[in-house]
Parts: sequence; structure tokens; C-alpha cells
Amino acid sequence: MSSEVVGNDWAGRVVDETFVLREWLGGTERSGVFATELPGGAAEKATIKLIVADGAEAEERIAGWQGAARVAHPHLVRVLGTGRCEVGGTSFVYVVTEYADEVLANVLRERALTADETREMLEPAVDALLFLHAKGFVHGHVKPSNLLAVNDQLKLSADGLVAAGSMRKGVAAREIYRAPESGSGPIAPAEDVWSVGVTVVEALTQRPPEWDGASSAGPVVPDSMAQPFAAIARACLRVDAAERCKLSVVKALLAGGIEAEINAEASAKAGPDVVAQDLVVNEPVAQTAARSIWDADSAAIAGANKPERSSTIQQAVVANAALPSRGPIAAPATLRREVNAEPPRRLRVVPIVLAASVVMAIIVALVLHSYKSELTVPEQGGAAAAGASESGRANGAVLERVLPAVPEKASATIRGAVLLTVRVKVNGAGEVTDATLASPGPSKYFARFALEASRKWKFKPARRGGQSVASVWTLHYQFRADGIKVTPEEEAP
Repeated sequence: MSSEVVGNDWAGRVVDETFVLREWLGGTERSGVFATELPGGAAEKATIKLIVADGAEAEERIAGWQGAARVAHPHLVRVLGTGRCEVGGTSFVYVVTEYADEVLANVLRERALTADETREMLEPAVDALLFLHAKGFVHGHVKPSNLLAVNDQLKLSADGLVAAGSMRKGVAAREIYRAPESGSGPIAPAEDVWSVGVTVVEALTQRPPEWDGASSAGPVVPDSMAQPFAAIARACLRVDAAERCKLSVVKALLAGGIEAEINAEASAKAGPDVVAQDLVVNEPVAQTAARSIWDADSAAIAGANKPERSSTIQQAVVANAALPSRGPIAAPATLRREVNAEPPRRLRVVPIVLAASVVMAIIVALVLHSYKSELTVPEQGGAAAAGASESGRANGAVLERVLPAVPEKASATIRGAVLLTVRVKVNGAGEVTDATLASPGPSKYFARFALEASRKWKFKPARRGGQSVASVWTLHYQFRADGIKVTPEEEAP
């Protein structure tokens, strides 16, 4: 069985008399992933993964999925159901999970994340991993393809969880995301720490770190990477699992503690004599060892007087906005740092405010005038009016436009513009009866908002022979960080 056969021939088939296979999302020779819908009147979208059933391994998969279904965390994709089925004469096991709007891997094909976006991607991922480790699980597959945006929230996939301490079944394919020790011995949380380090580098550079697997040295972390991410990556990517930092240290670094950054940088650069697991905020020995390194690297790491970082964890979107990102992955939202500045003198405030008010009043008046002109159907007079009356033909016009209600934090992730086109069918009453994506663009996340908004538009119907008739319009959307522009175009009649 090939992925191409599954993708082309199986859409429309029904799994377990319940789940209709919709859009093909990807897969391998032994598995396939489709969009589907949950049973019930709401028609809620979901994802279904089919894997060829192989004896005892199939039972282990189902048991693992059932265990994952009992683990609930805001940043873990929910497992909604599992079972067995037969499709095309082949036996499968399947798992149904929440539907993801975007995947970080898709975002990184277009662009790297900013430092702020990486922070907001990493914070919820680390929280989810800490939760799993406390529950006795190892994720085992942390990488951009398993970091998803679900309803504006970043989540880790949860359909491949394994129990910490369990032995491996077979030999997994060698890849940079897997820790060096993953080829032997019991499964341990330190493997997830390694994967976090790889993912951090890829998020900021669009490629995993270079590494010679036969070398005792860890992967190469680019010197150009911003702090604290370079320190995090180096501390996570120790070849010896015992020397890797713990996720609690990563969380402390992300919280912005300056001394934690110093300690992590010291451990990352000092070599095996400094054990990364011993890194703690305000740990005196590490501070002393790090001081010379900190002074030398002041250009790479923010200075001692840098502003305090915001500790707010906003909902992250991996919108493919080139996330999100999320994208996002529309990508994660951007956190802006506040810099303390001397407040303006009181006497200067009044004239500045008055001047700004005058300018804003002029701008608002011009915008309103332009907007009214755009929505107003000009009166037809003279010969033109006579021609329209004689032929009984008149084109339609936009009466009410509704812009997509995209969260500000998602719009802030856009670099350049996200372009897409929606085609709407309008009845004789000027109401939209159907909306479809004529050109979906690079982001499912923003496309969903465009479709929802397009269905709410109102039109002055076109007329033929003195009667209102149905029409077709194309709405050209431009999503930018500073706003949304829509250009309507009547296609028919």
C-alpha cells in the first residue's frame, strides 16, 4: 500500500461505520492521516490516523492511545477515540484526535520563528512535557511536525506516548530528533529534553543542528542564535543524557531570570566538568564560573540592565502565515518587552495630544469618506441610466462587508502578507448561500477566518430584466500584521 493510493482512492470511505475519510493530510506506506468529522449534528472536524494492524503491536498501539485519552492537559492534543477497522481489504488500527489548524513544520518551510515566537512556542510545549513526565510518560516524538495549533492554542501531539522505563520495540529509524541513547536501553524523559534542543535550533534557523552521530561532541548550535535559546539548546543537546539540563531549568530560563541565563551559558560552554542538571537560578558556584563568560559574551546575551521579560504565556498559534504560526502555525504571538523611559514633561503633553487629536480627526474623516464611497452604489443618470433601464440589466454591489475577527496576537505573527481568495454565491435577496476557497493560500488558519467572515457579507443583488437574480462574487483577502484588506469582484451574472 502506498500513501498515494490511500490519498487518492480512500477519501469518502467510512471507517468503523462512523468516520468518513475527508481530506488526505499525509502518511507513510503503512499509515494514512485524514480529516474527518465527529458523529453528531455539529459536524466537528477531527483527524483520524490509520495504521496497518500487526498482531501484538496493534494491541499495544490501542492500549497506548487509550492511556493517552486519559491524560488531559491544555497543551496536549486530545485523543477522542480508537478502534479497529478494515479498509480496502487491509486491517487497521485507528486513532481519532483533535483537528489541527496548522503545524509548526509547515511554518518553518516558509520562514524561521522570531525569538519571541520561539519563546511562546516553547513555553506551552515545556509545560506539557513536564506534565507528562510527572505522570510517568515520555513523549518520544518532540519535533516541529508534532507541534500543532488547535483553535488558537499550541499543543503537542499525544497519540504516541510511551511509559517511562519501558523497553523499546524494535529499532527506530535514526534521526536528529532522537537522542543518542534512543537506540538502546529503557525509554527516559531525557530523550524529550534532547528533542527540545533540536526543535529550538530548527525553530530559529529553519533547519536542525548539524551533528556527526559518531562524534562525542554534541550538535553544533549556531553562535548567531539569540539568548536564552542558544544556552537552552546547548544544555539540552548533551550527548551524555546524565549531563543534559532538566526541563525545569528550561522553564526557568524562559521565565527570563538573568542569573539563570548566566548559569546555563556557563554549563553549555564549560564542558563536561559542569553538569547541566546542577543548574539552578542564583546557584553561587555556577555564577562564579560564568562571570567571565558572561562579560565576554555580553553582545550575544542581553546586558545586565536588560528590561524584565513579560511572564505572560499567551495562546500560541503555529499558523502558516508566511506557525502561525500558527505559520502560525499562524505562528505564536509576539511578546513585546516594555522599556522604562523618562516620562514626558507635563507641559509638553497638552500640545502633543491636541496636535495628535487634530491629525486623527482628519484621518478618520478621510477614511470614513473613502469607506462610504466604496460601499455606496453611484446613482446612474443621463445616457448611462437610460441604457441600464432599457436593457433591465444592473450589476450588484456590496452593502455590508464583514472583516475576519482574527486575534491580534495571530495577526502579529504575519511577515509580509497572507493572500487567499473566497468565492461566494449570492441569492436574489443579496444573501450569501455558499462560500468556498477559490485560492486557499498558505494558511488553513487564516482561510478559516476568511470563510466565516465571507458568509456574513450582504449584497445589493444584480438585476436582469427588472428582476433580482443570483450572482457570484470573488473576495480577494490580504492579511497583514497591520490589518486586513478585502477586494470584492463580481464574477457573474
